Amino acid sequence: MTSSTPDPTQSSIRPALDRARIVQVARNLADRDGITKLTMRSLADELSVTPMSMYRYISNKEELLDALVDSVFTEIASPLPDGDWMDELHRFASSSRDILRRHGWALSLIETRTMPGRAMLVNRNAVLGSLRGAGFSVANAAQAFSTLDAYVYG
Repeated sequence: MTSSTPDPTQSSIRPALDRARIVQVARNLADRDGITKLTMRSLADELSVTPMSMYRYISNKEELLDALVDSVFTEIASPLPDGDWMDELHRFASSSRDILRRHGWALSLIETRTMPGRAMLVNRNAVLGSLRGAGFSVANAAQAFSTLDAYVYG
């Protein structure tokens, strides 16, 4: 006779749905399949939820793409304010390049997003702060930052 008590080792409990989990799974999908294959439906399928259940946490695909870009910036090493500016910018550039290689889809999104997230703003502010702290004028810091980005993104 079999017991009707569920076996705890056979549990099908899935992790709770929240914004962080949605973004993480979306990033994993983009890494695996490419950003063009990422749809709200494919993401919902990967999460084993209905697409509508995600809209409590992410309003639309544009918001998801903004969140994906910001999640990439959480991985990029920001320059430290008390470090040597050249060493810190080298660390930032190397980190950026490594992360953008890991997430090959990210660069195209970074260039098209109009709503930067907190991590992106913190990172950008740290780079500009490092340049300004080294004595660069606002205009020269902006030019140096633009040149650094062009080099890293190239």
